[in-house]
Amino acid sequence: PAQRRLQLQWLRVTVAMGEPGVDWTIPQIKLFADGGSAEGQYLMYQMFLGQQFGAENASFRVSRADAIRYLKASGEQGHLGALMDLAWQYRRGPLLRRDAVMSVKMARRIESAPPQGISETAYERKIKARTPLAMALTTLEGKGFSQAELRAAFRQVEAAVANSKDRLDGARLTHANALRRGIGTRKDPARARRLIEAMMATDRTASAIHADMLARGEG
Repeated sequence: PAQRRLQLQWLRVTVAMGEPGVDWTIPQIKLFADGGSAEGQYLMYQMFLGQQFGAENASFRVSRADAIRYLKASGEQGHLGALMDLAWQYRRGPLLRRDAVMSVKMARRIESAPPQGISETAYERKIKARTPLAMALTTLEGKGFSQAELRAAFRQVEAAVANSKDRLDGARLTHANALRRGIGTRKDPARARRLIEAMMATDRTASAIHADMLARGEG
């Protein structure tokens, strides 16, 4: 306990395990968080998420307002986990009001986030490598972007689905929808329908979109 670095590591492991009574660590975590520790701030946010899944009788709790405040404070310091959660919360909610522009802004900060430890890890490089596609998808799915941004996003997504060896079902659906709606590219419902039909065997969402296109006479 006298060594703050080891105490923080112990708290991280304890929160990750999530065993009964973990709420008793909140006062200790709060001392780190209020002292400016990005990891402590992120742990306070994680404790809020944990109590959403059944800790009705917890002795200590983190309020929604405090969880948001700590998450944003951690992200401001370049905490990778916080930035990832901020990008997701702004994209999908429900903790923050959905805002695609803010989601992309947080994702850009992921790209430039400093090493989370002594040096950058393989995990960090993997996350950063995935971020450009995530930003492009958010741009095509969201609102508030310029036509130039939409066109650039479409080109990036189209290249990804054409060249990737992975399935990328979500990206392929977003790509097809952009063609269907004319988002960042010329409207081409016939091509969109062909792409969606090719996905129907493995993706139920594609089947629903296909049915909607048939009902509307698209493509």
